Amino acid sequence: MSLKPFLWAVLAGVSFTAHAANAEPVAFDHIGVQAGKTIESCYREPCSSVKVLEFDLLDKSADSAMLGLTLTDPADTSNDKWKVFVNCSIDSPTVIFGRQTSILPINPEMALAGVLQSTYALYAAACHGGYEDEMQLASKFGYNVADW
Repeated sequence: MSLKPFLWAVLAGVSFTAHAANAEPVAFDHIGVQAGKTIESCYREPCSSVKVLEFDLLDKSADSAMLGLTLTDPADTSNDKWKVFVNCSIDSPTVIFGRQTSILPINPEMALAGVLQSTYALYAAACHGGYEDEMQLASKFGYNVADW
């Protein structure tokens, strides 16, 4: 069974604030999640980090990209790995890890809650090539996703 229809069904049920109809499509940059890259977030001690083992561009349209990533903890010697899906979208920026679906409320008015900082770091690396302040990213690309 393909996961792609399931993932799109999950994302279709998500409510979000609409992206401006006249906005230019965003050219998403996936350089931050190529195989071998490490993504780190230091919102709190200890810092969290993941290493990308595999990168798959599962689907792409004019205004979104669905990525499949295989990640591991670079500090863990057990060689555990897990699959994460990232939906790069100005309207519905989403990270899916197991049964947890996180829609990131990226907007220029409000910083993300601390609990979402590691998820945001992964999203920013996957969709914009790297981590930057989420409010600046919102202004730069036109994110205006309402807080849930």
